[in-house]
Amino acid sequence: TRKFDVSELKMLVDVVQASKFISKKDSEELIKKLEGFTSKYEAKKLQRQVYVANRVKAISKSGYYNIDAIHDAIYENKQIAFDYYMWNTKKELVIRNDGNKTDISPWALSWDDENYYMVAFDSAKQSIRHYRVDKMKDIKILNKERDGKKEFEKFAPEGFEVLQNIQSRHLECLPEILRMYRWNLITV
Repeated sequence: TRKFDVSELKMLVDVVQASKFISKKDSEELIKKLEGFTSKYEAKKLQRQVYVANRVKAISKSGYYNIDAIHDAIYENKQIAFDYYMWNTKKELVIRNDGNKTDISPWALSWDDENYYMVAFDSAKQSIRHYRVDKMKDIKILNKERDGKKEFEKFAPEGFEVLQNIQSRHLECLPEILRMYRWNLITV
């Protein structure tokens, strides 16, 4: 008996192809693996192409490894250190924090607007912060227990989505909304 029916596999193939987070090469490799969950005849039906307008696919597999490292750190209750980057006006990825590593306690991963975000506690700033995973590089799991559990327990995952929507609309009432939800959430 098959674990997936063909319609479920087609949907997974479409998601893999449509995701900008997964490179074209990695998409092809993942789809080949998904084909292994069905017969050779049915696998041919998975060779289709979903076209998404104005979509640029990722060019590296580093996102996979970043997500895996963050999940491992959360599971192991450990802090992480990483380099954090931003895009400059020349559309180049440049390091932030003067090249200093960011040490943080990861608590969750969130998917919003086709990007992964890590939600974490920053001990130095005593606040919950979020980081775009595709802008993180050289993640190292530290031999230090995570902190910020009490602060994170106050944090509601749906609040992260609300904050993203608020930021994208540039509402002037952001401080009042944050007080209303009693968050100490800072965008980096």
